[in-house]
Amino acid sequence: MTLLPAGRLWDALAVPEMLGHSLLNAVARNGQPATGPVLRNSRRQELVLLMTPGKPAMSLERVARHLTTGTWLAVPDPSRKVTGLSWLVPPDGHGTLFSPRDVYPVLTPLVSGK
Repeated sequence: MTLLPAGRLWDALAVPEMLGHSLLNAVARNGQPATGPVLRNSRRQELVLLMTPGKPAMSLERVARHLTTGTWLAVPDPSRKVTGLSWLVPPDGHGTLFSPRDVYPVLTPLVSGK
């Protein structure tokens, strides 16, 4: 297990697990490959998407947590099993991240029910 600082090279979006799966499907349906790393935290029942740094285009306080400068994220070694944390989509070794431009526009209708 390693603690990594958010905000400089990447930000993270933590969402409830069911919403996270819907979000990944919606991003893929929108023509954007879901290629960024996705961490599953079974203890918190959430998915954490690693994305390029940037402010959310919407208020997330009720549905998600935006992890950025000043926050840390515990991540497991992709080659090891760790209770409670696992990579749903492991890092690709090339630094590929989700883009907020691809994620936030599809998150908005999911959380508003439209």
